Amino acid sequence: MLYDALGDEYDEDVINGECLDDTIKVSKQDSTNVMYVSFDENYPSVIEAAVYDEPEGREERDAWPIAEGICWDMDDESITPRAIAADIEKYF
Repeated sequence: MLYDALGDEYDEDVINGECLDDTIKVSKQDSTNVMYVSFDENYPSVIEAAVYDEPEGREERDAWPIAEGICWDMDDESITPRAIAADIEKYF
């Protein structure tokens, strides 16, 4: 879904998440921001995201997100992959 909607300057990697579903790690060239995107384990139609600062060369990310509570309800017909990608791009 996101792979086709985000530009080539973005990388999307599927990683082992903290919930039952996989988490997608979205990063952008020349940015230290990283967004983690996954489905809400209690509401499977809701996609949640949080943004962290992850400078290159550091072992761990900052403990506190720089943006959280980002979500999209896939039951809303106006939510499209391009709309999600446009929201993601705002954080980079």
